[in-house]
Amino acid sequence: RDICVLLPGWSSYRDLYLFFFQAEDGIRDFCLSRGLGDVYKRQVFDYSLDDTWGELKGVRSNRFYFNHDTFNPNLTILEAFHGAIPEFRPDIIVISGFQLMNNRAPEQIQSRLAKMAEYLKRDRKNSKVHLELAAMTDLNLYEQLVKNGLQNADSIGLNEQETGSLIKYLSTGELQERESSRLNINHIFQDIVDLIKLFRIRNIPVSRIHLHTLNTQVICSTSKWGDQRVSLAKAMLLAVRLACGHYNLNATKLVLDAPQTYLLPHLNGVVETRAFDPSRPIVQWNPTEEFTCFGAPQFYVRRPVRTQGLGDNISSVGLVYSSSKAQFTK
Repeated sequence: RDICVLLPGWSSYRDLYLFFFQAEDGIRDFCLSRGLGDVYKRQVFDYSLDDTWGELKGVRSNRFYFNHDTFNPNLTILEAFHGAIPEFRPDIIVISGFQLMNNRAPEQIQSRLAKMAEYLKRDRKNSKVHLELAAMTDLNLYEQLVKNGLQNADSIGLNEQETGSLIKYLSTGELQERESSRLNINHIFQDIVDLIKLFRIRNIPVSRIHLHTLNTQVICSTSKWGDQRVSLAKAMLLAVRLACGHYNLNATKLVLDAPQTYLLPHLNGVVETRAFDPSRPIVQWNPTEEFTCFGAPQFYVRRPVRTQGLGDNISSVGLVYSSSKAQFTK
């Protein structure tokens, strides 16, 4: 078990006590928020495949967020957060929630993300930076995030929708509208290698990518991050436990869509073929000389009790075990 000390960097309700925890790894911290009043309100409308609402029937799982947040989309806590970094001395700085900036005034997005980039350039001298991407429909926001975010990041976390959009934007300057939520695992492997290639072309310094989908997880990283096998395994276990809503898993509620054969792409165009081994489901390969990838099929849950916030939690536990101070052997 390992303890993480957290420095929260957002505005919230006045006198709201925040309790961070990740059950199976004992990652927890307790602190008092110094928020700015009742500024954040959110409603979530979540439905699954075949759910009904009157005469309507869901043709796929989906979720809508209704937000009224007057502080976080403006990064109002940015200056105070940056000011606390030298004393706190974090190993990793995590920034997420970019979707809250969707459709804000272009000059506001540009100004705040440029300021974020200014701070990150300084903070990266002593800390790694992780960006957790989100569903974004604002092309201007995407442009500024690539320019000011990815160019100052060491690591990113994203799902299949966000991966499709990022590949489309980096390739064409446009955004992809929608991606299937159940892509073949070998499709996911190809996507992450495509990202590595595009990052190299764009001179984007990201050295770690964690791609998490409904039925697959894969982490590719350079030697800066150490062996990611444990990070991947812990992140996959957490995903199932959160979706099930229970620490102890019920196998009757789980589905595994495993391939008979892995198709492992390399940056030079070579595709390596390897049989799936149920006793060792995590596959390792090197698509380039610099990057090592670990990937595996992910159990997904029939009728999950929770789907909100899984990406942030999955990436967070993966980051904890990515730290050079948290490499474990058993």
